[in-house]
Amino acid sequence: MPRFAGGWTPAQVAERARLVLPLPGHGMAFERQLDHLCAAWNAQPFRTAYLDASAPFLENVSILENIWVPLAWRRSIGWAEVVRRAGRYRDLFGWSERDLRHLLASRPGDLPPAVLACAVLLRAVLMEPEWLLIEPGWFARPLLGPEHIVALLERALGCSRWLLLWPQGQEPLPPEVGWHTIQLEADA
Repeated sequence: MPRFAGGWTPAQVAERARLVLPLPGHGMAFERQLDHLCAAWNAQPFRTAYLDASAPFLENVSILENIWVPLAWRRSIGWAEVVRRAGRYRDLFGWSERDLRHLLASRPGDLPPAVLACAVLLRAVLMEPEWLLIEPGWFARPLLGPEHIVALLERALGCSRWLLLWPQGQEPLPPEVGWHTIQLEADA
């Protein structure tokens, strides 16, 4: 597990709901640090979900199957339960029953970017994470509008902790979130 600098302990970090972790610049150094951190986080016993603008989905299966696979693997949740839980969040997204059925039945390549972003967000919400790792492209691109995403995350996930992975030297987005900045130890 990466160690936090400045005397922060994991318990203190856990008390802060909205954290930003500056990572080195852009390019390969940023990507390596991001990969290392995500791998370390994934190995922890707590539930983690990821918001990534590149939407890593399997292209040859439906959105429902893409959502079901990690839930079945991590939480032993069945297919019908995924559909039922997705229905609970329909109103948060402003979808009709038909909209939700269409989304779940579609393949990722058949969806426009904003709808695919909704599928990424739905997958993260359905993980019911204790930690939500947010990659920089998520708020940097206008997918649904940052204020809508923040409101939806707060309503859907309540007290889960957010960790925004952000390039050093830039102000984290969206600025209306009360981000607490933490650092990793130099050798992490």
